[in-house]
Amino acid sequence: MRQIQKTFFALGTVNTVAVFDQELSEERIIKVLDQIKMQTLRFDHMFSAFREDSEIAEINRAAGKKLVTVSKETIDVIEKAVEISKDSRGTFDITSGSLLRIWRKAKRENRLPCMEELKRTMNLTNYKHCNRPRKGGIIPNGSGAGSGRNRQRLCGGRG
Repeated sequence: MRQIQKTFFALGTVNTVAVFDQELSEERIIKVLDQIKMQTLRFDHMFSAFREDSEIAEINRAAGKKLVTVSKETIDVIEKAVEISKDSRGTFDITSGSLLRIWRKAKRENRLPCMEELKRTMNLTNYKHCNRPRKGGIIPNGSGAGSGRNRQRLCGGRG
């Protein structure tokens, strides 16, 4: 059995996708790997917390302050993450990114986070504060961006 793989950077990490097969043509396998890479890069552009221009980064910047407009696909991902947060009773918490950033920064600086910083961030961290899209919140995308699809308004939740 042969292996063909593609490695690329997306979603804040190195991704390696491999196909193990002996029947498909190499051309077909490479085409499939390219499609996987393109879809992953699309997700990276929309959902990565490691990119300043992603919809998730926009939500994080607006958290607790103002409403933001994001794609229906982003709404779907957030709703699924909130559902998982509920099902796990907060073991997985969609709003924990700001806490992770504090701990990562402290680790880079070879220290523990200060209690004041942790308390302030803990007040913003709770999936129960993640506001859901408002009913009737679908608005036309006036700029014509996003392939002409409608965008949906999302409340910038607390965290």
